[in-house]
Amino acid sequence: MAFGFDLSPLVARAEEFESWAEEVKVEERALRLVRERITLCRRDIAKMIATGHRAGGPRRQDWAGVSDWPGIHGVFRGILDRVPRTAVRRELEPIADELSLLADEILSLLETHVKNEKTISNESQIERHIQNSNPQN
Repeated sequence: MAFGFDLSPLVARAEEFESWAEEVKVEERALRLVRERITLCRRDIAKMIATGHRAGGPRRQDWAGVSDWPGIHGVFRGILDRVPRTAVRRELEPIADELSLLADEILSLLETHVKNEKTISNESQIERHIQNSNPQN
């Protein structure tokens, strides 16, 4: 007894309280990781969309039927608008997955665009090769 309070029920349940505290720590860690994942995807997608704007439009119709960079940016903003200010991990995990898929699709579009640009530039550089076989020049 301390100061007139009986603390024996708290001592009896100490292990239970410790396990709850550990569960809270694990959940906080998982929430922090999913928030970090969303932040990284947001940063990467924004940079890829900016790169796509500078490089030119996508050559094929992809991600949710959108085929231009402003449309892809609209899809990106639509996903971000669903992120609540205070959210639990269960709410954020599907959004993080969707952002990861969008990032993969945008990367694929950019890679395809680069491959197409290389092919187009190689075709325009095909010229007749003139070789002088006279070694005494």
